[in-house]
Amino acid sequence: MGTPSHSCFLCSSDNPDVAVFGDVIRYPDRYVGPPQRAHGGIAVGSLLCPVRAAEGGENWAHFVSGRLRRPIPLNKDLGVELVLGELHEVSVADEDGLAMTGTVRLQAGDFAPETFIQEAPEELRGHLEEMAPLANAPLAGPSLISQSSAYQDKTSRGGINGCYGCSEQSHALRHKMYRTAGSDIVSQFLPEPVHFDDQGRLDTGIIAAVTDCPNLWVLMAQHADLGAALQAEEGRIWITGTHSVHYLRVPGRQKEFRVVTRILSQEGRKGLTTAALFDLDGTLYAVAEAVSILIDVPPEMM
Repeated sequence: MGTPSHSCFLCSSDNPDVAVFGDVIRYPDRYVGPPQRAHGGIAVGSLLCPVRAAEGGENWAHFVSGRLRRPIPLNKDLGVELVLGELHEVSVADEDGLAMTGTVRLQAGDFAPETFIQEAPEELRGHLEEMAPLANAPLAGPSLISQSSAYQDKTSRGGINGCYGCSEQSHALRHKMYRTAGSDIVSQFLPEPVHFDDQGRLDTGIIAAVTDCPNLWVLMAQHADLGAALQAEEGRIWITGTHSVHYLRVPGRQKEFRVVTRILSQEGRKGLTTAALFDLDGTLYAVAEAVSILIDVPPEMM
């Protein structure tokens, strides 16, 4: 795989919750998504590490896309295989077979914060122009998590959301999501100092993580009870199928970011959504596209 030269939040030995060890990935408990499973955004973001190490030299993320083939286990060694090219192919598997496949494109160079990398995909630009004003809109009312918890308390399920990406507990990303006047949702993301590298750049894996959960919540937010009945009564839940991130500009050290998310289309058990990372001035840094799947709730999550 080449001489490792890349070190970031997910693969740094200074991180007690390091997840990437060269050509092996092992997600510790902190990176939980659905119960007993790895967080989809963290999983996709971790695909960047072995590729950036294999390329060597200075580079930055241009694009990453990951397809979750099955539930990603926690605390288990997963082997990484690469096919390097202009668009690198990544496979992650264990003895049970493929867990995730993906593609990565990198941008060669040592980029300072606020460096422009690329334009947003043309087909999303109209949506992004409409979403941008929400980047500095006031956040009002209870968050989606607190509303969902209130609905859950009315059922026999109850429980606490422990997801790394959207839990409001201290062990997770500080990431709160709110309804808007329309069908979009807006998120407040308060990064921690460890989420920035020594040049003050927001970690590329964290960008993938923080743009993942909103794609599920924007679908659940269309229900009056935020999908509580969907899971408790109908026995179904939205999960990440494919998550793709376009890195447009290098985010510098900020106290707060916003993620604005909307549904592009929904048919049956498949939802196509987009989530965009802004600063409070409306500068666009990254945009994600996700395919979410409505599945029957596995027994261990009931």
